[in-house]
Amino acid sequence: MVISLESGVTIGFLAIYVLSGFSALLYQVVWQRMLTIFSGSDLYATTTIVAAFMAGLGVGSLAGGAIADRVTLRGQIRFFATAELCIGAFALVSKWWYYDVLYVRHGALAQSPVTLAAVLFGSLLIPTFCMGVSFPLISKAFTPSVEEAGSRIGLLYAGNTFGAAAGAFAAAWFFLGNLAFPEVLWLGAAINFVVAVLALILGPKLRSRSASPAAASRAATVRSSRPKKGRAALSFNQWLWIYALSGFVALSLEIVWFRLLGVMLKSNSFTFPHVLAIYLASLALGIAGGAFMVRRSVRADQVCLGLLAGVSAAAALSLVLLLWASESGLAVSGLEAYLGGYESFDVAPIRQAIQEALTSPLRLLRIVTASSPSFASLYLAVPLAVVALPSLLMGLSFPFLQRAVQDSPEEVGRRVGWLQAANILGATLGAVVAGPVFLHHAGVSWTLRGLVALGGAFVFLWVSRIARSRVRRHTYMAATAALAWLIWLVPEGSELWARLHGATPENVLVAEDGSGVSVLKNTADGFAGATVVYVNGLGQSWIPFGGVHSQLGIIPALLHPNPREVAVIGLGSGDTAYSLGGREATHTITCIEIIAAQLDTLRQLQDRKPYGGLEGLLTDTRFGFAFTDGRSYLARSDRQFDVIEADALRPNSAFAGNLYSYEYFLLLRSRLKPGGLAVTWAPTPRVVATFARAFPHVFQIDSILVGSADPIPYDSDVIRARLEHPFTQNHYSRAGINVNLLAAPLLDRSREDLTLDSGVPAADDLNTDLHPKDEYGL
Repeated sequence: MVISLESGVTIGFLAIYVLSGFSALLYQVVWQRMLTIFSGSDLYATTTIVAAFMAGLGVGSLAGGAIADRVTLRGQIRFFATAELCIGAFALVSKWWYYDVLYVRHGALAQSPVTLAAVLFGSLLIPTFCMGVSFPLISKAFTPSVEEAGSRIGLLYAGNTFGAAAGAFAAAWFFLGNLAFPEVLWLGAAINFVVAVLALILGPKLRSRSASPAAASRAATVRSSRPKKGRAALSFNQWLWIYALSGFVALSLEIVWFRLLGVMLKSNSFTFPHVLAIYLASLALGIAGGAFMVRRSVRADQVCLGLLAGVSAAAALSLVLLLWASESGLAVSGLEAYLGGYESFDVAPIRQAIQEALTSPLRLLRIVTASSPSFASLYLAVPLAVVALPSLLMGLSFPFLQRAVQDSPEEVGRRVGWLQAANILGATLGAVVAGPVFLHHAGVSWTLRGLVALGGAFVFLWVSRIARSRVRRHTYMAATAALAWLIWLVPEGSELWARLHGATPENVLVAEDGSGVSVLKNTADGFAGATVVYVNGLGQSWIPFGGVHSQLGIIPALLHPNPREVAVIGLGSGDTAYSLGGREATHTITCIEIIAAQLDTLRQLQDRKPYGGLEGLLTDTRFGFAFTDGRSYLARSDRQFDVIEADALRPNSAFAGNLYSYEYFLLLRSRLKPGGLAVTWAPTPRVVATFARAFPHVFQIDSILVGSADPIPYDSDVIRARLEHPFTQNHYSRAGINVNLLAAPLLDRSREDLTLDSGVPAADDLNTDLHPKDEYGL
């Protein structure tokens, strides 16, 4: 097959825009991660980061559209190349700005919400503005006539979105962990520089051309078939409002999906970029399909509205069908058992197999299809079942939208820019409203129901353009009834989360807000026996207290001579926080938790089945709670403590690297009073090595590390006397904790046995903020 020069140039521009999307998603994943070290990863901070990212894209789209229609083809290519060069150049200095300057030197800027928002918006403006500028410019250059606007612009957008999906997938399974964050940024910058050079090389070969007579005839047919100006006609300004509403619905659904799939998959560090890749790939496939279908459409406006009308309804229907199929045994094998399980899927072998796929594809196939549920069914089938259909509909609508609004060659760039800006504005509002307002106050169930109702606006617009006046009223009534029925099918909050935890509503206590979902599950009648604590779908601890969570609190409480002020990051069952309060000398116990809903479920359980440990946690005036990011709380406060620790946290949990890094342990050291103790669970040898490098004095008691800047006092007789104090014995017996057994490892060994003597570990084999190796299973 011979490819013409024109076809080769077209393919070349599609390829470079795929690469541009690939690098953009690398940046999004890494920049968000670095910025959360500065801002925290709580609801307000993450929402602000997303809003800032989107705002820059919107402003850039407006500017790019204005520029595109005012310059020649050569100018469009040069501006596009310049934007890519600027993105790459910023990427090279972004580690210095986001981490070295904002976090290390000016972390106090994050203390005020107003200042934090201003810094985040200002910091992301330059790169996101350049990203937004690029699409209208290349769309104008790539579109020789308005008759081809839908297909040509659609193909560009599909390529860019597919590149973004590949970037998210590669970030999750190839780059993060193997490379430090700055190295990923260097890779992205190299890609941007290559894109700029290729654009300048191919640009002179891209020529504007008039539409062929056949194309002109088709265009005339299309224009004549469009509705005349009148009641049913939609102006460009009306399309802007429609596309803004589409952006709002899309981003809101994205937030709902990530909440649902995070719980269903029992989220780890790979889940977010992996699910994002599936969402973007589905969207890209829809856009590409629309780009080919739009060539045969003569009523692009009707098709666009019809597709948009189905998005939120398809999202609700997809969830309902997945729940029904799972409970009927027709969905993923073993899914219901996995939902009710305590642990998450072990992705470490999968990551290794994916990286070796080129040399051993059969091994990859065997691993991803083994077990029940398998990786293929859990990480591919389940996300596709939830997001694929509505995402395809979103994507399909885009080329039809461009076909419907593009009728002037002089305004192609401007209209692309304004449409993108409107869509991004709607998406930004969705980010600001969906999590902090809708999820926080109404939960996932009612948020999804509300989005289905909001999608009714598209349904009524679509009906108004396809139905004859005499049947329009009946069509409206039928559509309203269908939407009401679909809303009714979506399970109510407690039922939804019970089903997604493999239980019935009678066996769970549920609390949900913008920060997350907390579920307490007890399968025995009357909540007899142990209650398991789940946070965002993942098992965290249990009630009644006992085991490693109790021991994490008991060890430092007994070891410190006078633990007046202590702090613990993480609430869970409340076990570790409660166990830290076993000394009469302790005056304040500050528990810092990012998922505020957990405290509500503990109160519900205490009301339903009173338990001494929870009663002490909830009524003892020494306990105080701060619902925010734990590391940020310590970084923003000058307050010092006698003991600081984090509750047991799986090392591959999302953002777990922020609590196992060398820099975090140094932060703990700076927030300790003289003689203060820092405590951590030690799930891996690398955590032990990292902790030992941060503290000159370290004890190791089984899987617990205790570190200090000063020599740690140790006298077994003194510790035994503290243990036998009536206050201490009463405190732990109230919760049924066998404190003598859990404290035994501290008493049955000599100081030499407790002292960690591993030497100073190599600096290149530590967990750091910018290379959290354990988090990504390296």
